[in-house]
Amino acid sequence: MEGSSLHNLVDLIHGTPTLLALERLHACADLPHTMNVDEGYALLYIYNGQCSMTRNLLPYELMTGHALFLRPPEIIRIVTGTSSFQGIILSFNIQLHDSVRVSLDRNVTSTIQLSEPERQRLEYALDVLQQEVKHPQLGSKEMISSYLQTIVIMLLRQIQQTAQSAYSPASHASASHPVPHLSSPHTSSIHSSSHEPKPIISTDYAPPLYESAHPPWPNVAASSEPTIGQHIQKYIEANFERELSLADLARLVHVSPHHLAHVFKDETGMAPIRYVIHCRMEKAKSLLLETNLKVYEIAERIGYPNLTHFNQIFKKLSGVSPGEYRKKR
Repeated sequence: MEGSSLHNLVDLIHGTPTLLALERLHACADLPHTMNVDEGYALLYIYNGQCSMTRNLLPYELMTGHALFLRPPEIIRIVTGTSSFQGIILSFNIQLHDSVRVSLDRNVTSTIQLSEPERQRLEYALDVLQQEVKHPQLGSKEMISSYLQTIVIMLLRQIQQTAQSAYSPASHASASHPVPHLSSPHTSSIHSSSHEPKPIISTDYAPPLYESAHPPWPNVAASSEPTIGQHIQKYIEANFERELSLADLARLVHVSPHHLAHVFKDETGMAPIRYVIHCRMEKAKSLLLETNLKVYEIAERIGYPNLTHFNQIFKKLSGVSPGEYRKKR
């Protein structure tokens, strides 16, 4: 290994990381759960299940294998979780390389999504760390710092690799499909971003893998997890009545809006925001035929507080007005 590469690796973290607190969370006993992050960094990781939470009042949906970096001042509140929900929160002090710290601080709201092999490696490190905390012995302080540092580096690498993949020239060249959006002022929350997205970790700092520094990870097999498109499709179907932007959806799977638009359309034949509108219109048709709700009530229920705007979209996509469509029943 060249000396310059080793220098970059050593400079990634300065000093010794210090664990401040560790909390395990379970759906039945521990939710809702509120946490104030007022010093250092914190890490939330989802072992299993799914949870709904707010982060400084902004809604998040996390599922198995998702992680979030948190920094002060932040208030998180995990509101609900599936019966199988299990998570962990680590609070710690750590001195990061300036370029990594600046990039992480700027993009700290991003969700980190781990594959099955990456999850197993991370959970191995978390398990060792928890055992050292629970059963302290000779050298436990050093072991805790070492594994805490390993956990942070693993997640930083994942952020960087995801960013470099999403913003590679090939992905930009291939993402040629425009994302349809409606120009009405009443749909300002449903749009594609007009700004060029920024990488999560700056690409001018890319510490190489240092194989001899790896702990003895267990062997893991390749996973067959749902694709990015499938994750977002399911999320839209469950949340189409909410205000959803392309950027909101991209954050859920930790990719750029541009990349998500391309991948989703390749998998489903429809742009993400067009699929939001499709789900709303299908629900509206169902309510028109199966209920006696007034048209404005249906519009509000599916995410359109402005009745005129709803009528315009419905007629454009269905060929008839909501009232005319209801006459079919």
